[in-house]
Amino acid sequence: MKIVSMVFIIFSIITFRMCSVDETHGDVELTLSPSYTSGTLYLTPVITYTGDDPITFQYDNSIAWIDEVTFDGVSMYEKDNDEPLTMKHQSTLNKNEKRNGPTIEIKAEPGQYKVELTSLFYIDSSEGERQRFVHSIVQTIEATR
Repeated sequence: MKIVSMVFIIFSIITFRMCSVDETHGDVELTLSPSYTSGTLYLTPVITYTGDDPITFQYDNSIAWIDEVTFDGVSMYEKDNDEPLTMKHQSTLNKNEKRNGPTIEIKAEPGQYKVELTSLFYIDSSEGERQRFVHSIVQTIEATR
């Protein structure tokens, strides 16, 4: 009976791992670079590669983007998900190099804003398999004069 239980547990773990759609990459950090000037909030998503060996990222229109910005529960910005795929990009990064996603600008008043951002990219493994990685964060920022 113990063997059957162990087989079931191992099979369950394998199944859950296989169903895991999105993995994060341990050597990549997704951050937000905000700036508030003259009533305009500028938000730039940034990825930083922290690994030791150079690595090549493959991605579509942008390596990172802002999904949504809310103020007091009201959406101030939402990414256009119907944006056409324009081209595929490739960037090779060395340790501590950064790549910015597109900066968005929002006419804003001082206060707290909730910003949701995402990064999606692919990396070819040493075995030649393409791996998909997704990083998502939600950050609250304070816009002050």
